[in-house]
Amino acid sequence: MLPIYPKKISKFLEIEQNSRSLINSCNFGYKYIAPEISKRTKMVLEIGSGSCLLLALLSTKHKKISFDGVDPNIEGFSIFNNIKKKLICEYKLQIHQKINSNKLNNKKYDLIFSVDVLEHVDDIDHLFFLIKNKLSKKGKFIVICPNYDFLYEPHFNIPVIINKDLTYKIFRKKILSDEKNNLSSGLWKSLNFITIKKLKKITKKHSMNIKLKSELSVDLIMKIYNDEDFKIRKFKTWLIAYFLVNSSLINLLKLNSIINYLPYIHAEITLKTK
Repeated sequence: MLPIYPKKISKFLEIEQNSRSLINSCNFGYKYIAPEISKRTKMVLEIGSGSCLLLALLSTKHKKISFDGVDPNIEGFSIFNNIKKKLICEYKLQIHQKINSNKLNNKKYDLIFSVDVLEHVDDIDHLFFLIKNKLSKKGKFIVICPNYDFLYEPHFNIPVIINKDLTYKIFRKKILSDEKNNLSSGLWKSLNFITIKKLKKITKKHSMNIKLKSELSVDLIMKIYNDEDFKIRKFKTWLIAYFLVNSSLINLLKLNSIINYLPYIHAEITLKTK
């Protein structure tokens, strides 16, 4: 179910040039993060708040919950600055540059989440070290981001050719053109090409449990399959979705042997109980 936006947020979005992409991104995050908030949730932290639209929306829906955001101003996202400033001011959002900020020192969170952010983190290992100390005993960290073992780069809509360096050499002109046209200079540089295999290795190192979910990738494939506009624009990608749906192979996506190669990582990460 799509969220209902308060009038104040809608007014802010009306004057944003990229409002459609902002809304689509927020709706995407809201669909999978909102259900994670329960009656016992008291403290929530978002890693990579970006435009702050999702955090502002969640805070209006759950006024008794304390929300914090961390946004280190990653390269390639200056396009969000205008609406970000307005939302922080209007909703008095608590946004910090670092997760180990002094103001967050003594806080423990029942829910920590990041949506389309982990692929931009320079040192994921260190981030997990910090998150482990921020989770409450029964807290959970929800990660949603592209999986680069799927061999597709969604920010630039290009295939991954073996690795990041070779992919850049082949698609350099398109990457530079997209960054210029979308006012996102530095976006390619920020990508770390995270995979489920790498994520499992990191969680194991920090003695954390990881539970992978396939619902998001199934939803994504079904959305592509039912999107006539997408069919016209990206017919080859649509054909893959068509094949998966009509051959019933989509039902096999929950298998452990396949889940590592789904287009999106959707994981619930928790502390190991002693």
